[in-house]
Amino acid sequence: MEQAYAIDTSQIDTELAETISETLELIAAAPHSSSLRGRLGMIYDVNHFPDAARVMYEQASTLDTREFAWWYFGALIDQQKGDIDRALEKIAHAIEIDSEYVPAHLHRGNWSLHQDLLDEAMDAFEDAAALGAGSPSAEGIAQVHLRREEFEEAVAILVPYAETLPHPQIWRLLSTAYARLDMNEEAEVARALSKKVFPMLWLDPIRQRPNKYVRGFGRRMVYAQSLLKAERYEDALRELERLEEIRPNDEALISSFAVAYEKTQQPEKAKDILQRGIEMMPNQFRFYVQLGDLMYRGGQNEDAFMLLTRSTEINEHNPEAYERLGSVLMRMERFDEAIAAFEKAIDFGFSDVAVIRLRIGTIYGFRKQWAEAIDEFSQVVELDPGNENGHLYLAHALIEKGEIDRAEATLNWARRLGVDPELLQQADELIEQNRNQVDSDVP
Repeated sequence: MEQAYAIDTSQIDTELAETISETLELIAAAPHSSSLRGRLGMIYDVNHFPDAARVMYEQASTLDTREFAWWYFGALIDQQKGDIDRALEKIAHAIEIDSEYVPAHLHRGNWSLHQDLLDEAMDAFEDAAALGAGSPSAEGIAQVHLRREEFEEAVAILVPYAETLPHPQIWRLLSTAYARLDMNEEAEVARALSKKVFPMLWLDPIRQRPNKYVRGFGRRMVYAQSLLKAERYEDALRELERLEEIRPNDEALISSFAVAYEKTQQPEKAKDILQRGIEMMPNQFRFYVQLGDLMYRGGQNEDAFMLLTRSTEINEHNPEAYERLGSVLMRMERFDEAIAAFEKAIDFGFSDVAVIRLRIGTIYGFRKQWAEAIDEFSQVVELDPGNENGHLYLAHALIEKGEIDRAEATLNWARRLGVDPELLQQADELIEQNRNQVDSDVP
């Protein structure tokens, strides 16, 4: 059997180097152990040494041709390296071993689609669908239909998911299919609902196995943050607690702890650790933003205001701080200051301008400044055509200003977007009342 792949560990984290060295020694003592070679592959894989990982997975799968994980992990690395044909060969081996693992079929479908192997892609996605994959398989099947210019079939696959489990990617594909069928109104609505497109993801528990071999504080910190992003808050908290033993005063650790505590219903612990962070690092503006946000959500408006104001004093160009400060000021009914803070958030690059414009429009609506409210809400629906509240609030402002025809057109658009029928009915009743008032005023 070939020797295990040994990378140069002289420039890497000590903990990782020790783990690699220990595993290499175990392999030397048991050279025919596929599990040890696979373990080294996972160590390399999760710590970002893909070439070494690929070698070790191939060695492990040679020693044990019936171990699903080594073929599967090897296929994923081949795909990442751009070797799709090789990845397809390995994923086929993996599926032969375990034909009921849904992610393997989804990967095979996507990779086949990438290679324009439409029949193979359709087979893979249909296999995934038969195993209960749901919307990810429907997305794949629809993509095959679109490539084949089978637009009606694509619509038939996608519509049930758009109605029950809507995802921007589903709407994006629907907009394409509708447009090719000259169903322009439907395409326009679907396009609006697909504005914020992000990839459709699925659970892949086997892919999580290498994570236990993450080594080094930095990589483990990134892993903990990825757990937070995946909403695996309890797992993240456990990893953070282990990291605390190594570097308790790390800035990213404190910030991540606060998120984990809040998400696990421990707001007081979140506040305490952020307060500790502020005491240790009084010029770290992000701690003030996080703590201010917690205070805001807890109804402690004055405390939130002071913390967020301090954050903007430390960093005058942080859009998130101004966005949160604007929300606090809005709740305190300090509306002019709130608008000024919101405008600064936009000026400094806040990512979701439509959200800010909606809040400013709401302030103008509260003040019955309908022309200004209409201007803000119009910007909301221009920036985010799928924003239901934007259309609904715009319609209300137009009704109040007496622009009934335009309000009706806006409500019709909101109706097509699927806004709550009860809210639409209330708006329709306002329009009817307005029309009746106009009629009664006519001599």
